Amino acid sequence: MDIEKLQQLMSLSNQYKAQYFWKDVFASDNICMDHMHPSDTAKQTEAFFSKQDVFPRCDVYATNESLVIDAELPGVERSEIKVFLYQEELVITGECKTLKSGLQYYIKERPNRKFEKKLTIPVSINRSAIETHFTNGILTIILPIMKEDAEKIPIKVDEDESSSSE
Repeated sequence: MDIEKLQQLMSLSNQYKAQYFWKDVFASDNICMDHMHPSDTAKQTEAFFSKQDVFPRCDVYATNESLVIDAELPGVERSEIKVFLYQEELVITGECKTLKSGLQYYIKERPNRKFEKKLTIPVSINRSAIETHFTNGILTIILPIMKEDAEKIPIKVDEDESSSSE
């Protein structure tokens, strides 16, 4: 793990501010933790996680007939989710609203955020038969694999020009 990522992880939660915790966890990596300042790492952490496309977490698997995507979207309203297929890319976008007004938070680890997840689809899809289901915070997208019947096309083999002149 590089030192920059480690610095970013340090400021995720107040419960992990104690430097001895990180020294114990990463002692085998010989990382020097003595010169890290929490206020410096907060900006780096925000920059690091804003660039990560980890939300929503997805499982992609194939069945005999389909490619299936299961996306974790806990707490996201169905009306906030948009899914579209553009060429070979499936895109899931939306907004996760977790902040409730009028409350005093002691810990707030789930941020409000807009998200966009792009997944490259490795097979031809029957675009007219795509299905989606949203149950218990899991968005399931079923992409039927296009079954292309192999057509046998005869190809005429021409004679070599040099052999025809003999």
